[in-house]
Amino acid sequence: MFPRQDLHTVKEIWQLALPIGTHLIGGGSGLSKPVTWVTPTRATYPLFGRLESGYMVLAHLEFVRQLDPPLSVAQLIRELGRAEAAALVVDEPVSSEATSLADELAMPLFVLPPGVSLGTVEREVLRTLVDIEGQLAWREREIRQLLQQAYSHAGLEGVLRELAHFVQGQACVEDEQGLSLGCAGAAASPLQEWVYPIRVVGRSLGKLLLRLPKGRRHLLDPLYAEQAAEICGLELLQRRTRQEAEERLGMELVEQLLDERQDPELLQSRLLRLGYELKEDIHHLVAVCLEGQNQFVQRLRWAAQQGGGQMLSLPYGGQLVHLLGGASDEKEMRRWIEDAAQGLDLLVGVSRLVQGIEGLRLGIQQALEAWDLGAHMGRPSICYYGEMGLLRLLVSLRDRAELKRFAQEVLGVIQEYDAAHGTDLLQTLEAFFSENANASRTAQVLYIHRNTLNYRLQRIAEISGLNLDDPENRLALQLALKIYRLLGK
Repeated sequence: MFPRQDLHTVKEIWQLALPIGTHLIGGGSGLSKPVTWVTPTRATYPLFGRLESGYMVLAHLEFVRQLDPPLSVAQLIRELGRAEAAALVVDEPVSSEATSLADELAMPLFVLPPGVSLGTVEREVLRTLVDIEGQLAWREREIRQLLQQAYSHAGLEGVLRELAHFVQGQACVEDEQGLSLGCAGAAASPLQEWVYPIRVVGRSLGKLLLRLPKGRRHLLDPLYAEQAAEICGLELLQRRTRQEAEERLGMELVEQLLDERQDPELLQSRLLRLGYELKEDIHHLVAVCLEGQNQFVQRLRWAAQQGGGQMLSLPYGGQLVHLLGGASDEKEMRRWIEDAAQGLDLLVGVSRLVQGIEGLRLGIQQALEAWDLGAHMGRPSICYYGEMGLLRLLVSLRDRAELKRFAQEVLGVIQEYDAAHGTDLLQTLEAFFSENANASRTAQVLYIHRNTLNYRLQRIAEISGLNLDDPENRLALQLALKIYRLLGK
């Protein structure tokens, strides 16, 4: 918060009592002068009655010209300087001579916005001099009304623009995770930053940031910021409520899509209400990632839009299920995902290309299984269900003890031998099968001599008791290796 100072200086009366939009055009070095009273021009002579030191003078220049035509504003400033007046407030622009003299005499010279009544200004200055707290409360109501009007016209962006304009800096709103929800204005350099927590009924929703020019101190800045934070809080609460409702709806929708008992027409209608069209000629691809992958989601949505497709993201148990539709070419839709994931450290499970409600149900299952397999095996980036091979058949059995026993019976002795002798027979076997049992390529991949490879393969056969030339033995070894990869070695 901004520290509050002692009041009643010209600067503080300007900030608290003069209308918003009043400009200081001269005499800025005299802003620290004390103000003891305020007096307006009269419609009869003498113009100001009795003047004393510390008076703020409100001059209706048209009256001045009518009552004393030879009196210029510069001469008026000189007379007020002799009387030790605190400041002069006029209701129309003045000459450069007057502003120069105001600077010379350190006489603060203000110009009011067009159409402002001097009588109203006098009342507000008197109110400030007599009742500072009452004036602050009145200003607070005025500011709130201005910000509410800005909100009704342009929402959160309008509030930030109004706030940034007044503080002559930058106003930004962030949610609890630090994600920017809006910004207006430009940050000065050097700057000072003020942070206002946004809370509604004890619930923390984010923060309002003010980045102001270094050294700026305006008494109304905290009032503006506090009122803006309240209005932003109501907006953020509405957004949070909508988001939570959408998340509940999204999770329920994924569960319904996975439930074969649900009415397909009802599901299609619900998807359509969320902006996702399900037609017979539209192909779909389903992608799954963890929640919080905002950059990936934004890129993927942009790629889908650029490709003439559509996208709907639905939360589901800590994950996001992305429905992608519109392209009949699976390669093109895969490219959307790959472009979105480029350079990011994340895991994405992707289904095969599907059609219709039944296909979408299958696609969600496939994408979830692909993500789960990738997470279990420590695979980075993108896991395509269609490329998981035998692992797709094993995934439903990955928690069964029989799979573990089978892998142990086939490969356990090789693993024990490696542990006891510091060898890499298991790695050699994996490389051998990865190169389709081509001994020359396997030796190259392992950076060993062909004879060394033959020796290792012979030892594997001796230790395991399996003939590597026998198709059934090879299948058993390959299957056991995939189980090892699935369950962890």
